[in-house]
Amino acid sequence: MPGYVNIDTSERSVADAFKDVADLPYKPNSVGAIEAAQLIEHFDAIHCRYLLAEWFRILAVGGTLMLETPDLAKTFKKFVSKKTKDKEATLQWLYGIDSPGLQHKSGFTFDLIERLLSETGFVDIKRKKATTHTYEPGMRVECRKPERCDEAQFMSGLRKRCRQSLGLSDSYVMIPFEAWIRRIREEVGAPTALNPERLRKVLSASAPCNPRVSLCILEECVSQGLFKRSELEREFEVLDHLVSVQFHQRAFSMWAKSRKERRVDEEFRRFLGRLEQMVVETLERPGRRNEIMGYLMTLDPRPIEMLDICLITQMSKRLLSVGIKRFHEGRIDDAESAFHDSLDLNPDNSLAHWNLARLGIVSAQTDAQILTEYSLAAEKAPNGDILSSVKDEADRFRKNPRENPNTTPICETDLV
Repeated sequence: MPGYVNIDTSERSVADAFKDVADLPYKPNSVGAIEAAQLIEHFDAIHCRYLLAEWFRILAVGGTLMLETPDLAKTFKKFVSKKTKDKEATLQWLYGIDSPGLQHKSGFTFDLIERLLSETGFVDIKRKKATTHTYEPGMRVECRKPERCDEAQFMSGLRKRCRQSLGLSDSYVMIPFEAWIRRIREEVGAPTALNPERLRKVLSASAPCNPRVSLCILEECVSQGLFKRSELEREFEVLDHLVSVQFHQRAFSMWAKSRKERRVDEEFRRFLGRLEQMVVETLERPGRRNEIMGYLMTLDPRPIEMLDICLITQMSKRLLSVGIKRFHEGRIDDAESAFHDSLDLNPDNSLAHWNLARLGIVSAQTDAQILTEYSLAAEKAPNGDILSSVKDEADRFRKNPRENPNTTPICETDLV
């Protein structure tokens, strides 16, 4: 397109710049217009938030963004009405083709793209008639960056910093991180109204996730002129220390060792509260940080990208699967260890308790130990069908522990 800087990562022959469009080397508020024709659908849905945030960051106030992308609603309608022999081309329109730069990873209806643009900070979002690839149903969407956009500009810059600092690329991690982004946005509010006290609250709320996130917040505050770096020396020093000691990974070890008396989601909120208070106290009295974080510092860091209950729960499920495999292989001690490790992360895992009950039968544990695991499996059962199955099996064992005992592992597919 004449008059534009044409950017691509696949087609060098026509590109003016060979760059990642989600990580551009332009200063904030420096670009007058962006036109992205048949581009956004090549990004995973969660990556699209970072893509649009990057474009918002570099656009000048009043600058325009123009998108063209397949219209999912109209394309699906066309697809189901076509004869089978004519559907292949429309499938390629929806999903792309397996060639460099031509695979599609997401798709949009107008209401979906409108919401995503609005959440990013764009205004005056309008739908237009598509001008490219008109042989299939598409849509053109135009919008602009508003004059008053302090909050959106701050969050756009913060997204870029977090993506770079945490090395965010795996959607598996980025999806739960979105909940932390929403929380930070709520805590920050209007960036121009941030004072040192409020800023420390934001930092302490985000540090348990990963202290690099809090450092990104500080850097963005300085970048946007909200504070001078010299005004934040204490905060930078404390957070640099938390990064160096792998605060969130030591906290993960503490979570695994902690006693959990409530449902895991409620217990995790309380746990985060304790970590936040630890950071608050360290920010207030940095000279006493060794005392404040004494127990935490005795724990070995346990690898995790960020301290998030979704990631922890998935790790618990993987350990459960390891336990089931070891049980099937007859490696009883290894299976028991994996099941207990799974429960250390998520004590609400009914299936782990159920397998421990069956494992107890194999390893000739006492009837009381086995029935305790059955009781916990029933207490944690996620639905009535599983509850009924656990109770029936426990009742049969209680009546005659040695008659036809269940001595094989049970996995999720057995519950269907």
